Amino acid sequence: MITINFVAKDRNTSAVINNLPITCHIVYGTDYARRAVNQRSVRTADLTKHVTGNTLKLVTCIVIMKNVSQADGLLLESWFESDLLMQKNKFDLLLNGQPCNLGNGIGVDILNADFTSNDLAGVLTQKAPGIYLVKFKMEYISV
Repeated sequence: MITINFVAKDRNTSAVINNLPITCHIVYGTDYARRAVNQRSVRTADLTKHVTGNTLKLVTCIVIMKNVSQADGLLLESWFESDLLMQKNKFDLLLNGQPCNLGNGIGVDILNADFTSNDLAGVLTQKAPGIYLVKFKMEYISV
């Protein structure tokens, strides 16, 4: 079991709003989809391809956490609802107080991530009495 800190930050000022430690097992090997953003390409009449823009990679993924206690699960559900869903704040994931990549494989820390769901359906599922599975979608910029 490890402890992941969910740190909610104000979207405009990046000030820390809330820091919630959750003890769980992280499921590694989650698929991370990357796509280029802020880039435009145009093919001209002479078939030359011109590419402009400052490319950033937008990483979209699903985080799966197993064996979350009932108390932590309810705290996390409240945190998602108040800090992310309603206020649209961004968040960091920290492991032992340090940024982590949760097995992303490219060494990119999960900072300034956005919760990408419009509701909390399926985020918290009770797997056994007092034990929850937490599964949520997020996206963040990777340079």
